[in-house]
Amino acid sequence: MEPQIIKRSGKKVIWRTVGCLLLTAACLWVLLLGVQRVQAGDTQGWITLLAGLLGAVVFGFFTLTWFRLIQRPALVIDDRGVNDSSWLNSLGFIPWEQAVGFLPNEDRSTGARVSSVLIVFADPAWPWSRLRGINRMFNKGNASMGYAPGQIGVDSIAMTGVELAALLVEQRRLRRPDLPVAAGPVPGPQPGTWEVADPNGYLEPRGPQAAPPA
Repeated sequence: MEPQIIKRSGKKVIWRTVGCLLLTAACLWVLLLGVQRVQAGDTQGWITLLAGLLGAVVFGFFTLTWFRLIQRPALVIDDRGVNDSSWLNSLGFIPWEQAVGFLPNEDRSTGARVSSVLIVFADPAWPWSRLRGINRMFNKGNASMGYAPGQIGVDSIAMTGVELAALLVEQRRLRRPDLPVAAGPVPGPQPGTWEVADPNGYLEPRGPQAAPPA
């Protein structure tokens, strides 16, 4: 089958890139201020210097990553699996054999509505084996707050979490009929509602998948 490409809203990514660039510039200014204070003999200047350096590295990484994402679609779905570039901390390529469930998720803990699709992995340790460097550190920070790795962001694409999860379940079924059907959303008994179908029991033995393996 031909790959299915899901594009993102370019405006949102551009604004995020610009925002991270401005924060990087601000951190560089703090870094310069710290250097000046250290040279002037102010012992507290080291705190300013280190804060500016850390901020410049982190937001510089975010700026470069968002800039790279401008040129990519959010998702590319093919016969091998899903190539995810929807978020800064996306895993990249995820084979169908590992993705055994797609669950819509909404997070309102920050006051804003953030929608995503949670991926249920056949091997919960697999996504952690794919993470390196700052991306791994970023996901570890998210894991400490209960967020599992491998979430697909939908805030920059023209679909809801339910629509995308249902699409991924169907694409997996069509492209890999040799695999058992994945867990995912189906229409509920009332119009506009949905519920999770798990015909192969993928969700029953699953515990929390947020924590990295020891």
